[in-house]
Amino acid sequence: MAARGGGEAVGTSGRARTWIAHRASQPRGGVRARGRRFEKSDREPGEGRRPGRQGRHASVRARPVVRACRRARGEAAGGLRAPRGGGSGARRYDGALGFHARADGPVRPRDRATEESSLSRLGGRRPLQRLRRLDRRPLAARPRAARQGRLGRRARRLRSGEHLSREPRDLAPLSRWTGAGSPLLDRRGAARGEERRRREGGVEGSGRTVDRRRRGAASNRFERRGALLAGALARAVGGREESGGRLSGAGGGRVDRPQRHARGLLREVRRAAIEDRPGRGGAVRARPRAARHEAAGAGAGGFCGRGEVERVSPGGAHHPGVREVKAALALAFGAVFALQAQDGFVLVKGGAVRGGAHRVDAFEILDHPVTNAEYKEFVDSTGHPAPPHWIRGKGEDQLPVTFVNRWDAAAYLRWRGAKEQRVYRLPTQLEFELAARGGVDGRAKYPWGDEPPAGRANFDETGTRSLGAWRRHVQPVKSYQPNALGLYDMAGNVWQMVDVNTDLETNRFVYRVVDPIERESSIAGGSWARGEYYLRCGVFGGAGPGIRHPDIGFRPVRAPLGAQHFREIPRALVALPAANGVLLSWQFFDRPETGYHVYRATRRDAAGDRLTREPVRQGTAYLDENPPRGRRLYYRVRGVVDGVEGPPSEWAGIDPGGAATGLAMKIEPSVERGGFTPVFGDLNGDQRLDVVLRLDNGIREMSRDPGVPVEVEAFTHYGRSLWRRPLVSHARCYGNANNVPVVVWDLDGDGKSEVIASLEEAGRLYLAILDGMTGEVRRKTPWTPMATDFAKSSTRIHMAIAYLNGRTPAIVTQTGLYENEILDAYDADLKKIWQFRSEAETSGSGSHHIDIADVDGDGRDEVFNGTTLLNYDGSMRWSIYRMHPDIVAIKHIVPGSKERQVFFAVETSTHAGAYLVEARTGRVLWKVNREDDPRWTHAHTGWVADIWEGSPGMEMLTNRDGHEAKDLVLFAADGTVLANPFPQGWRPVNWTGGATRELISADGKRLGRFDGKNVVPVLGMPNEGNGACSMVADLVGDYRDELICTGTTAQGRPALFVYTNTAPPARREMRRQENREYRLWIARNQGGGYGSYFEWEP
Repeated sequence: MAARGGGEAVGTSGRARTWIAHRASQPRGGVRARGRRFEKSDREPGEGRRPGRQGRHASVRARPVVRACRRARGEAAGGLRAPRGGGSGARRYDGALGFHARADGPVRPRDRATEESSLSRLGGRRPLQRLRRLDRRPLAARPRAARQGRLGRRARRLRSGEHLSREPRDLAPLSRWTGAGSPLLDRRGAARGEERRRREGGVEGSGRTVDRRRRGAASNRFERRGALLAGALARAVGGREESGGRLSGAGGGRVDRPQRHARGLLREVRRAAIEDRPGRGGAVRARPRAARHEAAGAGAGGFCGRGEVERVSPGGAHHPGVREVKAALALAFGAVFALQAQDGFVLVKGGAVRGGAHRVDAFEILDHPVTNAEYKEFVDSTGHPAPPHWIRGKGEDQLPVTFVNRWDAAAYLRWRGAKEQRVYRLPTQLEFELAARGGVDGRAKYPWGDEPPAGRANFDETGTRSLGAWRRHVQPVKSYQPNALGLYDMAGNVWQMVDVNTDLETNRFVYRVVDPIERESSIAGGSWARGEYYLRCGVFGGAGPGIRHPDIGFRPVRAPLGAQHFREIPRALVALPAANGVLLSWQFFDRPETGYHVYRATRRDAAGDRLTREPVRQGTAYLDENPPRGRRLYYRVRGVVDGVEGPPSEWAGIDPGGAATGLAMKIEPSVERGGFTPVFGDLNGDQRLDVVLRLDNGIREMSRDPGVPVEVEAFTHYGRSLWRRPLVSHARCYGNANNVPVVVWDLDGDGKSEVIASLEEAGRLYLAILDGMTGEVRRKTPWTPMATDFAKSSTRIHMAIAYLNGRTPAIVTQTGLYENEILDAYDADLKKIWQFRSEAETSGSGSHHIDIADVDGDGRDEVFNGTTLLNYDGSMRWSIYRMHPDIVAIKHIVPGSKERQVFFAVETSTHAGAYLVEARTGRVLWKVNREDDPRWTHAHTGWVADIWEGSPGMEMLTNRDGHEAKDLVLFAADGTVLANPFPQGWRPVNWTGGATRELISADGKRLGRFDGKNVVPVLGMPNEGNGACSMVADLVGDYRDELICTGTTAQGRPALFVYTNTAPPARREMRRQENREYRLWIARNQGGGYGSYFEWEP
């Protein structure tokens, strides 16, 4: 309960605070100025005197002295002064509600800074009843226990600053939550911690010594409060606003709000600091009552009240008061709480393990396996199925949760990570081993040492226990002594799931890995049903990921505050054998000043050893010279800014010692006849581009029916087949596999791409969305039938992905090309958005691929139907009415122009020619066609790229003579002819990473540069194989292009080869996939229509 004009008493409830507000706004007539007991009517209903409170003034404010303190406090802060007496003009402060009020006036809010300053001088709302009992003897004359105080060694470490050197980087974010004005270190309820310390801890007073048993209990409370505060700090730093209520603490118990415990802990450490400030030769003296007002009015620190304690150095200098001590200890709080158990978690500093063979980064691990009580909170929150042995939806609270498998554990970890905005996962084998050994790389046999396990762990000593008798043998968590780190049950009771981060590239006996969890099976620590052997550190067992047993549980680990290494940032890292080592190449998408450290390991669950003394700043490549041989090596990189490392990349594995090669990917499809077309996309969510191959099975333009349909086969980026299925028969694709469009894109935002394709079922054609990992049909809708033009076998059914609303992907299909084409747009659920029927003056405008671009910069994509442009809503934006083009390229072609341009190479004989058009408006900038030059009969091939520094802007290539493609013309940006004829068989490629593009031959064997007249050869042979190259794109490694070729293996089987440049780049540029239009082009190129060249632009 609370007195009028006073603050909040110990244990004040919400109803009591409401009552305080009501009483504070009432006139005080008839109330005596001196302190008195409250009458029954003054108390909150149902509330009596607190047990154990003795004395006449046990529940009363000593009002005259308190008012004097407030008056002195007001003088020191330059604020209000309270008149003597308790008349109607007296102002009174209510700390719980944060206002000053007059009995005869309205409630007036106070300045927060003034309020905090005042309270720090007051030091609490019950100063006299406690301070009058303080031991007035000099500190040296007190008993030793009283000198040390209830915090003992923990407090001495805090005051000495010993802890500050442990993890300074990780603790930096805590300063805003532990400094002055912190939302967690609140000033309300200061009296409650003081009074509780008197009652529970046995702190010195009246010459009494401290009872050791009670001091030990108080120390346990300190640790618990520290854990609660650290948990609150973690959630606050993670961006989660704590809204009060109750919170699960260590062991699954229910506790009060963490803010309340935080304030209590602050007061305890503040108290310890005041009792033993620097200058230990000083003494404690009690100032007389008459002197306290003068000292408080002068702004002296400490408490205001009779018998106030003041620390005086031998020289007579006054030491800082509570306010200064609080500010000085702000960072110390963060250090202590981060290094102690944080809501049950213990920090394990990174270090070596297994005799220095491996290294582990720092992590926090729960000090016990997850209990039924903790797991029940997850089940209640998410509706996840409860373990089958629970009765009426719950199990015994303190037993470890069992009968859960890895998917159950993964769901729990995802829920907890989302709730607390931190990264949670299972520990790795090496992390568990390091934690079990107490955080050191020792040789102890068990987590507790080398002593026999009897009486130290719950295990099967006789070998007679049965899994069916689990109810008799499973014990509550923390039933045995912890190890040196304070971790319980690191051996015995229940197995605990751990990960090894399996290398899927080398994993054998695999059909299809949809989720990496499927290949994790390691368990650690032994159990109540197993013998002594499995209790040993570094010994692991195995259990399938779907197994639910009564002796298998789990405990999570999480990233320490401020740590970056629990999150991966994939960089398309590639490791290739070089002449004298291993060459690494990765993508750049960071700040310009970012450098990179390179790490190497022999296990994927290790942190790796750093190879670079200084960060790599020139380019994004590194050569590891003379690496160890004989076993597989793993590499990854971490960005470095201002000496601080960011998240690591994915691992890239390699078996060193092979012949130097630039082969980054090899895919071997099951092809019996015909060829295949690759389409790239991330199928498994690892942010590496996998590949989907459309297998024509001999169905090509002008082909006969081979009796088998067009098929599709999906592969991971390391060449493992995921699935294969038929798509469309010869009759339904008009005798041409190009009329079976296949596009790869993530439609639902889960990080895994779907395969969107035309699909024939029961003789009917559908637009279908297939699961990228399994090939199963997720959704389908009837494909719009072709209106006319059924006789040709030419390519005229296409597909693309566009962001029509600027936010979510849509599917755009085209049926028909040479006449009466129909374009449809669908959302990710295959609901039709719009349809455009090109049946009038725009009929026959379509191209051999649908091009997507945001031409007006509003974030919404427009759709090119060849020489006609459609708005995001399907309406026509403009058309040049020149019918069917074979080449469409939308780029910043003209130098100095803010607008984008479109280059058209038109096939239709009436309008055959080259056109440059302003993309936003459709205005023709220049043209040369059959009307200008009769040699233009069919523009069939071409591209746009910057291949020569001697011509500003980009250059454009096309031909006049159709499929023969001998009369090639190269144009400058202003329409000037730079070369005619241009040499045949060359296409642009960004192979060396220079300012202009090189040219590569169709077979990929020759590399050249245009010098203004001819193509000059350049040293290098990108294609190491024996086939042709159909596409260039930035797929892996740095920003330069890879070469995508088809050929045969040494065994004569057809295969897809992807080659990269193994020479380190001279500079670094942003990865091409940062551009959305570039990613959309990769997703549709060749699979959604004819292939093309995409000149990347920043």
